[in-house]
Amino acid sequence: MTMFGTADKVVKALPKEEHHIIPRSLGKHDVVKAAREGGFKLEGKENKMTVDKFSKATGEGQHGKHPNYTEQLRKEFDNFGKRNPNASPEQSAKFVRGQVSNAKNAIENNSNTKINDLELKNTTLPTDEIKVTKPIEPIKPIKVINPWEV
Repeated sequence: MTMFGTADKVVKALPKEEHHIIPRSLGKHDVVKAAREGGFKLEGKENKMTVDKFSKATGEGQHGKHPNYTEQLRKEFDNFGKRNPNASPEQSAKFVRGQVSNAKNAIENNSNTKINDLELKNTTLPTDEIKVTKPIEPIKPIKVINPWEV
C-alpha cells in the first residue's frame, strides 16, 4: 500500500493490477476462440481494466483469485454455444463483447466488492439480426381547460 499526502492529510492508495475481464483461462473456450477470429482481442485494451489489488490484511480492493466469476462467464459462453451452434466469428465476438461490457459495468458499479463475489447479470440477449421498427404513436391533442369557464 502506498501513502500519499501532507502531514495533515494522508491518502492511502492500494496497489493496482490489470484485470482481464474475460479471464485468460477462458481463452480456449470455443466461443472465445471464435470471437477472436471475429476480431475480439483477449489481450487487447477492450478486455482489460485496472482495479485495486485485494488485500487480506485490510479487506480492501477488488482483484484477487476469482474462480466464481470465471465460472459465471464460462456458463454464459456454454449457453451461447448451445443456443447458437452455428454462430459466426462476428456473432461470437459481438456476444463476448457484450459479456465484457456487462462484467465491466458490474465491476465498476460495485467498487467495494471483490470480483469473485460479484453476481453477473446477463443483459446480453441472443439476437437473430432481424430489425424491428416500432410504429410511431400519433401525437394526441390535450384538452385545454379555460379556468374562467369552470
